Amino acid sequence: MAAGLSIKPDNIELFRERINAIARSALTAEQLQPALRLDAQTNLEDLTLEGLAELGKLQQTGIGNPPAQFFAHNLEFHRPPKRMGQKSQHAKFWVTDGKTVRESVWWNAGEAPMPEGPFDLAFAPQLNHFNGTDSVQLRVLDWRPAVQM
Repeated sequence: MAAGLSIKPDNIELFRERINAIARSALTAEQLQPALRLDAQTNLEDLTLEGLAELGKLQQTGIGNPPAQFFAHNLEFHRPPKRMGQKSQHAKFWVTDGKTVRESVWWNAGEAPMPEGPFDLAFAPQLNHFNGTDSVQLRVLDWRPAVQM
């Protein structure tokens, strides 16, 4: 739904203060989080170097065109997560769906809690080139406890 209003320029600051006060009292922190735009659900085994190359041919990236974003359902840790970075602000973990394992990196995770038990993961797959080896890496966007589908 769209709405409009007319306001005198002298009243803009007062309007801004009042509308922000109403929002602070009525909205939760969760409601203020931007929604993720996920392109599709995928299985970890479908995320291959060849698949990433093909995906790269299809997508236009840049301003207004974010990279493809996916989610995988019902994952678990293959190895315990570890914090990394000078201030432990990032997290690295390996996830599995029981068949395939993929490395995942959560940049700027801060002190956010790590998943416990089965979880759903939103991510952007990317090519990781390290020590002369290429691999598929998942750039973590968010997670939630696994939802029964």
